[in-house]
Amino acid sequence: ATLAEFTRKLADFYWSLTYGEFGWGECPHVGTGGSGAWEDGSHGARTHSGACGEQVNWELFEDGALHIYGSGAMEDYSFLGYDEYATICDSPWYTFRGKVLSLQIDKGVTSIGDSAFSDCRSLTSVTIPDSVISIGDSAFRDCRSLTSVTIPDSVTSIGNFVFSDCNRLTSV
Repeated sequence: ATLAEFTRKLADFYWSLTYGEFGWGECPHVGTGGSGAWEDGSHGARTHSGACGEQVNWELFEDGALHIYGSGAMEDYSFLGYDEYATICDSPWYTFRGKVLSLQIDKGVTSIGDSAFSDCRSLTSVTIPDSVISIGDSAFRDCRSLTSVTIPDSVTSIGNFVFSDCNRLTSV
């Protein structure tokens, strides 16, 4: 196999620490499809969705908008480090991280989990509501397209390496 073929195959690999499994293809714990639209439908069709906390859910739309909604804390995810080809993390949208352009967290969500958005290198816009009180370790690690983030006064705890390797970040 050529390096390009190997790289494509590697992109199809998933590893879920949350469920203690790994394999090829799309992680079976990630919801897909649906014709749902976010509020006014301006983001197009929902392409993927699932849970990311006991009462917190996520959905990704055609235009790259990632929507986190519900009430309570997001789950913590594991930043497993780097290998030759990529950062390894087990958030449920990790497989689609290259498609995530904007992040909207709705009021009611109280924490941003460890490594939640790690390696979302195309992420340019983040909205954090004043219901969030903590941001976990490495939450936005390696989000290389972020230029600014506004952290509300409600946040009383910020973990380690939250914005590590966010090379374009000029204001927080």
